[in-house]
Amino acid sequence: MRIFNNPHDCWATAKCRMGTQKEKAHLRPLPKIPFDTAEVVMTQVRPSARIDFDGNRYSLPPARQILAK
Repeated sequence: MRIFNNPHDCWATAKCRMGTQKEKAHLRPLPKIPFDTAEVVMTQVRPSARIDFDGNRYSLPPARQILAK
């Protein structure tokens, strides 16, 4: 009986590698220009010179509107 001390030292890993090789033949290449997945929000800077974005507060120079990314 073989005891696996390392989770990566297992027959399942080799089986997964074989599956990955088969899948690679069906994958398309990645686009040359990466997708822009950033969340972009137009927001107002408050009189306290702060904005709230994505659960965080940021201080910045007073301005009327900014584009938060």
